[in-house]
Amino acid sequence: MTWCFWRIILLCVFSIWTTFAYAELHGTNTPDPDKPWSEYKPWVEAWYFRSARTENSFSNMIQPRLYVPFSMSDQWRGISRIDTSLVSNGGPAFPHESGRDFNPSLSKFTVWAISPEVLPSTTVNFGSRFYLPTGYDKRDYGSTQWAVAPQVGFTVKKIDYGILSEFAPWFRYVIGVSSISTPPTPLARTLEIYPTFVFRIDDHWSVKIWDQRGMVYNAVNGEWFMPIDGVLYYYFDKHWSVAAGGSKQIVNNLPLYQWSGYGRIGYHF
Repeated sequence: MTWCFWRIILLCVFSIWTTFAYAELHGTNTPDPDKPWSEYKPWVEAWYFRSARTENSFSNMIQPRLYVPFSMSDQWRGISRIDTSLVSNGGPAFPHESGRDFNPSLSKFTVWAISPEVLPSTTVNFGSRFYLPTGYDKRDYGSTQWAVAPQVGFTVKKIDYGILSEFAPWFRYVIGVSSISTPPTPLARTLEIYPTFVFRIDDHWSVKIWDQRGMVYNAVNGEWFMPIDGVLYYYFDKHWSVAAGGSKQIVNNLPLYQWSGYGRIGYHF
């Protein structure tokens, strides 16, 4: 492995450590009956995605994630997220890959702030995501460039309209900074839109629409990718949960994938 790869790994480890230290210093695990426990405890998730690039070509991805909430002040809160991924490709679209070997892929570090209520049951969220090309310079394993992505959104909770309980849209603009491939790939200028709706069925079941697979607009060539996406969550208790979902493209001008199925297991500390 190259020094660049190990430098990225060290950066990720340092980011996790400093975020945990910051959370402990600010007492984020202090009980508060007016706020859910999940806002104070870190949680981990393990995702598996299987996506069809073409009819007979598939990409499989394993993606672990770590979320660490922290306190910024008496009213402002924050969350950091770090995830990496392993990818295996197979089929005619990937002529040099067997579909059996998993290779390092893209890593991401995201941090965002959550405001106090600006309107009843409404908060504003903003922050940034950093894309780390830990898949080396291979396009099929993930990004071939360093990128930064400012993001903004808002969350409306406690909606009393049938089973609709939450509306939480996100907007993220990905800006490529430096290509690592030879020849260099064009730097990204991409808008990602996640118009997330949460439907709470009962205390254990919920459904989220456009939660994992959002809409993508390529500002370089003006092309869109628009899917239908939904995921069903089941919460066993305050610690363990599972989820399963899928996504199907409607507009696929880029293209990214034809369909995608995925699952997740999560644990809240």
